[in-house]
Amino acid sequence: ALPRVIGVAAPPDLGPPDSDGWTEVELMLESEEVALAQLIALGGGVSVLDPASLRRSLRDIASSIVRENS
Repeated sequence: ALPRVIGVAAPPDLGPPDSDGWTEVELMLESEEVALAQLIALGGGVSVLDPASLRRSLRDIASSIVRENS
């Protein structure tokens, strides 16, 4: 789903997944606001490592979704 969400024709070159099935990818996106809008579409299939401010924003939105739907 990553290529569809970030608007590219092909996924970035990916290495093999780690033992938990995750693959680390470095993305260059327009801004944190754009990145947040794009990455939230991946739901539980994304974990932001850096920048910390984007990671917090993603966590805050996820927490809000949980609160509203509990």
